[in-house]
Amino acid sequence: MEGHIDICSVLADARAIDSRASLGQSLGNLTRQLGATHYWFAMHKPLTLTRHDVLSLHNIPFEWGAGLTQSKTVDCPVAQYASEHTEVTALSPLLKKNYQQALKSQRLIGLVTPVHGMGLSFGSLTFFFRDPDSVRFFSANVDLLAAIFQVLHQQANRILMEEAQNPKLSPREKECLKWVSEGKTTWEVAKILNIAERTASFHLNNVLAKTQSENRNQAITKLLLNGSIF
Repeated sequence: MEGHIDICSVLADARAIDSRASLGQSLGNLTRQLGATHYWFAMHKPLTLTRHDVLSLHNIPFEWGAGLTQSKTVDCPVAQYASEHTEVTALSPLLKKNYQQALKSQRLIGLVTPVHGMGLSFGSLTFFFRDPDSVRFFSANVDLLAAIFQVLHQQANRILMEEAQNPKLSPREKECLKWVSEGKTTWEVAKILNIAERTASFHLNNVLAKTQSENRNQAITKLLLNGSIF
């Protein structure tokens, strides 16, 4: 079925986004209005020259789509394309042959739209279609849709910034970091909490990722300054 966009409603919906959940809901609503079957949204926000924070959302069924979305780094061919281009392109040529076959077997057409924002952030919004009329509708209205995609990208960028400023640590992550702040090693933390050393290391690495920190001391400092722990 050919798509139909209520631009005012979609923009209002996009501007009301305040979390990953509401971003996913907005993307789902837009997907239905476009007459698409699925979406894949990924945004990359540079932290350093070698590290990126990534927000990735999709509604692709695992059984056929896991391979399309498993790479969340700039090594992903879709991310590489999005970082260097602005034009809409077909997804299939960017993928390895086995993933091209996955699309073909599902009779899906994937269209990738690169999006660029503030702070060198970039991303891609891919929609999957089965109906050729919906593909033509998308292509004919891509300039109008670009305004919507830009708002979605801005909201995703804001979500990542808020998550970095107010990271939500699990109780176990807080426990591990508390003992590290007392000068304990990973091995000692594991013994105190009666968990495996590998598990303690896993929780502490999660803290580094959530706080966008290079090391544990930096993570502790950030969390102390914003009052998130202790």
